[in-house]
Amino acid sequence: MPDGPKKRPVHLILMEFIDGVCMQDLDPTGFTEDERSNIMVKAMDAEIAIFFHGVVQRDFAPRNVVLRGNIRSTDLQVVILDFRASVVTRLGYYSLNPRDFGKLPPSPILRWSIDFPDFGDWVPPTREKFNEWLWKHWQAYPLYRPVGYGGQDVETS
Repeated sequence: MPDGPKKRPVHLILMEFIDGVCMQDLDPTGFTEDERSNIMVKAMDAEIAIFFHGVVQRDFAPRNVVLRGNIRSTDLQVVILDFRASVVTRLGYYSLNPRDFGKLPPSPILRWSIDFPDFGDWVPPTREKFNEWLWKHWQAYPLYRPVGYGGQDVETS
């Protein structure tokens, strides 16, 4: 683009009935630690997939996450809503470019070790415990770029 990146609002309303329950309407203390982890892992995987495909949702919170299916099962499905504040990174006016990530998405360890998500009792209460939780769930996850203990991507060939 000779004049630099362009930014413009795109007004669009998409409607679909989603037979599920909003995370905001659930009490996380009514779930076991494994059930909470399952829900959060699926929600964070969904957010990373959206991010990797060039959209930063920018309002990742329980009010924008709908759970469908058996919410106490590993078959649970997650739907992320509300893209009003989102940014499409591939247009070039946002500093992150998903094409720089290679063939695999960045690990949630890298994505969330700095940004502590506002999910209340759904995640461990302190940054230290949350980071331990991230490593427990994604340290050896083959669908993301590997991460070294220094918090950097590990080069793979």
